[in-house]
Amino acid sequence: MKQNIVTRDRILILISGFFYFASPMLVTPLITGFSENLGASAALMGVIGGLMNICSLFCRPFVGNLTDKISKYKLSFIGAVLMTAASVGYAAAQSPLFIVAARIVNGIGFSLCSVCISTWMYTLLPKEKIGSGMGIYGAMNALAMAAAFMAGGYGMMCSACQSKAILLAGEGKRGLANSTYYIGLDLGMSLGPMLGGVLYGKVSIQMFYPVLALTVPLGLAVYRINRRSLSP
Repeated sequence: MKQNIVTRDRILILISGFFYFASPMLVTPLITGFSENLGASAALMGVIGGLMNICSLFCRPFVGNLTDKISKYKLSFIGAVLMTAASVGYAAAQSPLFIVAARIVNGIGFSLCSVCISTWMYTLLPKEKIGSGMGIYGAMNALAMAAAFMAGGYGMMCSACQSKAILLAGEGKRGLANSTYYIGLDLGMSLGPMLGGVLYGKVSIQMFYPVLALTVPLGLAVYRINRRSLSP
């Protein structure tokens, strides 16, 4: 008997996923310029841009283990409180160091919400609907980023990789699998702004995208090397 993928609980998870992901994504494009206005150097601007994800990166293994043992609701609630506190901190910031502190708090909260809510979504899905369900969840995150062009290459890739990571991990390790998946995401989203901070002032702004586009063939190489071992 076919199960309907659209249920009240899953819809609520999708809505919460949209808002928790939209919060830091609304901040990220502005935070480096805001830091510069408060006196941050180019290097510090890059650090601030990636600091949330660096902090989140180090929290992932601990959060993954906690998610498999503690109430996902409680952990998600704590994460939401921390992300709210970080947003208030941004608004009240009077110096770059204040922003640094807020970014750390934001990173902890983002780590809690991202791992807990995605794992929660997974637990609500029947096994035959994991791919499509996580695909919808990934599309909601992409929509939250307010970037239509990322909803194609980005949305499909993330949802496919995330669902595959969960399936490979097996029962009892869903939270840890999600946290491991998000470690890669955090690495890219933290190293990107840091690299931008290093390039800022040394490379013309017109060359930013061509230089950063060098990561594309690296991604393709990783895919080719691991294609057979990860194929269903």
